[in-house]
Amino acid sequence: MDVVERLTLEAAQADTMIACEHRHRYEFAAALAGGRRVLDLCCGSGYGTAILARQAQHVTGVDNHAATIDTAAATIGRQTDKARFEVADAVVYLDQDLRERYDMIVCFEGLEHLPELDRALQLLRRHCKNGVRLVASVPNGKLFEEENPHHFTKFGYDEALAAFSSFPGRVMVPQFLAEGSLIAPAGAEDVQVALGAEDQAEPEYANHFIFCVGFSEEEVGRFHHGRMQLSTAPLFNRWAEDLKRGASALRRENARLARARLGKSSSAAASALARLTEHETEIGHMRARVHATEHHVEQVEAALAQNADGARPGTVPADAVQVKSVVPQPVEPAPGEDPNSWQMRYRRAAEALIPWIEQTVPLHGKTVLEYGCGNAAVSCAVAERAERLIGLDIDPAWIELGQDEVRKRGLENVTLELHPPQSIRDALARRRGEVDVVLLYAVLEHLTVSERLAVLRLAREVVRSDGAIVVCETPNRLIYFDHHTARMPFFHLLPDELALEYYARSARSDFTGAIDAAVAGGLDAGLEAIARWGRGVSFHEFELAFEDLDRHVIASSYDTILLGERPPQPEETALARYLDRARPDLAPAWSRYWLDLILAPEPLEHRPPFVRPWSADTSESRNVGWTTWDNLRLFGPDSTLWITLPHAVSRLVIGSVNLEGSWLQLSIRPEESEHAYVASHRAPAGRASYATVELAPAARRLAVQASDECHLVFVGYDD
Repeated sequence: MDVVERLTLEAAQADTMIACEHRHRYEFAAALAGGRRVLDLCCGSGYGTAILARQAQHVTGVDNHAATIDTAAATIGRQTDKARFEVADAVVYLDQDLRERYDMIVCFEGLEHLPELDRALQLLRRHCKNGVRLVASVPNGKLFEEENPHHFTKFGYDEALAAFSSFPGRVMVPQFLAEGSLIAPAGAEDVQVALGAEDQAEPEYANHFIFCVGFSEEEVGRFHHGRMQLSTAPLFNRWAEDLKRGASALRRENARLARARLGKSSSAAASALARLTEHETEIGHMRARVHATEHHVEQVEAALAQNADGARPGTVPADAVQVKSVVPQPVEPAPGEDPNSWQMRYRRAAEALIPWIEQTVPLHGKTVLEYGCGNAAVSCAVAERAERLIGLDIDPAWIELGQDEVRKRGLENVTLELHPPQSIRDALARRRGEVDVVLLYAVLEHLTVSERLAVLRLAREVVRSDGAIVVCETPNRLIYFDHHTARMPFFHLLPDELALEYYARSARSDFTGAIDAAVAGGLDAGLEAIARWGRGVSFHEFELAFEDLDRHVIASSYDTILLGERPPQPEETALARYLDRARPDLAPAWSRYWLDLILAPEPLEHRPPFVRPWSADTSESRNVGWTTWDNLRLFGPDSTLWITLPHAVSRLVIGSVNLEGSWLQLSIRPEESEHAYVASHRAPAGRASYATVELAPAARRLAVQASDECHLVFVGYDD
């Protein structure tokens, strides 16, 4: 069905279904508007203003389309002295004290057109609390899967209720397109209607939701008691016949499913089945998380039992220092779940990245601006911890989805803003001085180099001097494998022009298909598409934006709280080894697959110590080898790995994997000490466990032994 943004005066008087339902809403409101001064917000052509003016004391129609308002003033405005019209933006108009001018606001099918919906609802709530009454409606776009380019928000039943949940004394009235039988002899004007109320308990199937604020249910019922707008036209029968054929098959299937699974066969079955599917998905997520928690509890209980009973008698010296081991859990999807779904992005941020961020930048009481917020999965996770979240993005579909999720969660501290690409940086610049944290989460890789530099420099200017710039989930161009975009080795090291020649060799069909389509528009379009799909980022852009880069980094990502989600890879250790020689001033975060780091806008006198990967050397060790994955291999109790560090350190982190999933003990003994530090753990086969050893006194050279064969996947030390 073609979408209609505004009904013309002629279309509003036609015998069509859309005109019938629109007139009906205004007649409903007119019955409540008797003797009142009314604002008809988003009035369009003014046909509804005229209906309201029949019973209201006076009506002002407001719309932002000048030509439409001119037409309304020249037609409706001349037909009655009880109506006038103004050109104005709805949100701007609402942002004034209306108590002295209006007793009632009517806004039909307007809210979904507003890009600043949250602000509009906030202003409407304020007017209602000040005594102005409200009658507003929104369409049930989600149920009917409307694709209307003029709508910024797609409402469903839950979204509509959430939008008006905090309005004082609201009454929700569903509007249905009804079917029935009409016998109307020539000259008949009055129609008697027998109401079958079977489906009144299912307002979620309404075509529109009308909200009355400032009116009691008794008032609404008294002024408008089950009235039906009828129009006889062959169009309805033709339309209905098409529907009947499809609906008949659906009813049969619905009844079959309902009887089989729910024991009922009304349309409530479809709603129940939909809710059941949602619940089953939620249960799948919860079950996966429960399994992970149960495993962790099992580990803790076993460790406690071992400490109490002295498991493996004789293997731990009496004077050894016990060291805590942890087995970090990755954020895993439920069976069959898309690892890049909204829920997974939300969980990954909430369970892994935000706890890491808050070790350095507690979010409580902070204002966070997320540049490139997308569908607000990360925004929602951050907003649950911060005082305020501002999200900026250029994609209207993502912003719409994000606003839906924000409303579902009742987050009133979130503002999502849609901006065109050419002005989104201006929107960032306008926030100077009011932002504690600028969050760049999985966004820099989708910008051109010039855009990256501009955003990073601007972030330094916008954030408060004691604030932070947080960068997360950005692919590192210096790592061999492009896991983010083409999923080929070395791809993001290629110049853009060479990448555009080479991309077709990728096995990722959605990527190659998109670039194929772009290349058809020319070389520039192809290069733009390559950039937008994502190109790796490295320390070079940051060094240009922050100059003395090492003095700005305040959090790095070789951190046990992140290692479940970001397990160390051999390529990272190899890159770290090279950077240690070529650029020892750089923080260790720059050697990781994902760039996760936090920067201060102003240089620090002294930065905190970071865990840095050890450039492994086995020349002095006994019975220690290398695996095909470039991990160290200790063959058993007779193996000794000697670790020689650049300087004496007070913290060591060792990640180990026991391939059998049995108990493993690691003994770490400083060369100048007779006492060892012992870590005992049992991780699932193939899952890494990490032991953090606090060395007192600090040590530079240490011997590591294991109670059984194992692989060491990471050795890190305080730099």
